[in-house]
Amino acid sequence: MTPLVLPFAITAATAVIGILLIGFLYGPRREGKSDFLPLAAKAFIVGAIAMVPAAAIEALIAPRIALIPPRFGGLVTAFIQVSLVEEGIKLLAIRLLVFRDGSMRTFRAACASSVILGLAFATLESVAFMGLGIAAPLVRAATAVPLHIATAGILGYAIGRSRFSPPSSSAKAFAAAFLLHGFYDYILALNGPIAYASLAVLSIALVTLHQLYKKI
Repeated sequence: MTPLVLPFAITAATAVIGILLIGFLYGPRREGKSDFLPLAAKAFIVGAIAMVPAAAIEALIAPRIALIPPRFGGLVTAFIQVSLVEEGIKLLAIRLLVFRDGSMRTFRAACASSVILGLAFATLESVAFMGLGIAAPLVRAATAVPLHIATAGILGYAIGRSRFSPPSSSAKAFAAAFLLHGFYDYILALNGPIAYASLAVLSIALVTLHQLYKKI
């Protein structure tokens, strides 16, 4: 496969899965397209940019985590190096988007923008796996991308409420996103059939998101 085809395949698969999920969550009754498209584009750009500092921080702490005994290294990698860093960066990015963007006028728009931000974050992350061939990025597109969409959506729901329906706290939402992402990564890294249990964590994340968003 040529260097141009592989990035296209990864990006296309990621985008299709993300668009299908977003379409399922929002549908035709949601934000007007003409009003929401500029905000959606901005959310996608912010999400893609947010992946850069997350990757840098993960690379910076990786040598220190490598010194941890293997018995605990997997947990620390999944929950600290990956989940804490990525969900923390997404939390900051969503707060910046929801509270600082003057075109963010409704709670519904905040939720939708957060989901798109998560899609962009995951899309750029998938590109980093291009060196592993076509299988690994496509598997990530089918699982890790929906997970990032779900956790970003959970964060966005709480952050949106804190702006448009105060008082509200994002602490519980961050805890949920952190735990879901951490358990997903930890279980996925285990050898053998038990790794498939990560799909159960993904299902919980998506069901949680759906339960929240069907209220808006």
